Amino acid sequence: MDAALPLLGATNAWITPSAVISVAALIFTLASFWWIQVRRGRLRVETGPVFSGAITSNKIVLNVPLVFHNPAPASLVVADIKLHLSGGGDENS
Repeated sequence: MDAALPLLGATNAWITPSAVISVAALIFTLASFWWIQVRRGRLRVETGPVFSGAITSNKIVLNVPLVFHNPAPASLVVADIKLHLSGGGDENS
């Protein structure tokens, strides 16, 4: 029955091998759940290999294929993405 004896002597009788194993299992379960289900990742944005565009009488349309990749299990949402282009400085200088 040495396996059921307290680990740190008679003064700390509640620290038994079964209590240590139970607490370790609980910590492992919570950490695994966080890693597999809750963890947030960094959203990676890459461009595809093909760009296209069109020019009409009053506007220029440029299609840029963007690939969004989320390596984590938690979902990330991209909403209201815009691309603003502004002209450079004065052409004469």
